[in-house]
Amino acid sequence: MNNNSTTDILNSLSNEQLKRIKERIRSTQINVLLVGGTGVGKSSTINALFQSEGKEEAANIGDSTRPETMEITKYELNDNLTIWDSPGLGDSPEKDAEHSRKIIEALHKKDAHGKPLIDLVFLILDANSRDYGSAYELIKNVITPNLHTDDHDRLLIGLNQADQAMKGYHWIKNENRPDEKLIERLDELVLTVKDRIKESTD
Repeated sequence: MNNNSTTDILNSLSNEQLKRIKERIRSTQINVLLVGGTGVGKSSTINALFQSEGKEEAANIGDSTRPETMEITKYELNDNLTIWDSPGLGDSPEKDAEHSRKIIEALHKKDAHGKPLIDLVFLILDANSRDYGSAYELIKNVITPNLHTDDHDRLLIGLNQADQAMKGYHWIKNENRPDEKLIERLDELVLTVKDRIKESTD
């Protein structure tokens, strides 16, 4: 559907119809499973989301030698958004196997209607890292095989710590944004990640 068609449809709806649509969206329960390596900022992301809603931080943040999240942990951000934080991968092959099993169990959980509980898998990558091997393995061996065939578009990938992607250079601190050179670097990184994921999952 093109933008003009969408605009025409929205213009033809009454205020009452639009109100009902908004209420339906607000009442739709969304479950997001957060995955990624140890120390990529999953807990920090959860806390940032809570702060954006005017709430106190909810997730404990571990240090680099001791991951905080060891189980799938549930965070209810508001009435219709639930975030499931998973243990980070990359500590050891034994721990990774155990954590992968927990992620697979979460992907196979059903809601009260018998449908998959998890609506979206959000994989967080550290923009400051050059090693995404464990993330690609996670996608190839854990996430993709355990999503339903019509759910493969429910994987979202985010780059965290973008301000450190070039070791802190080219980040305009007083404006809290990247400059053109860093934007170019991040765009290149996005394309690299896309290509690697495509190679890993074909």
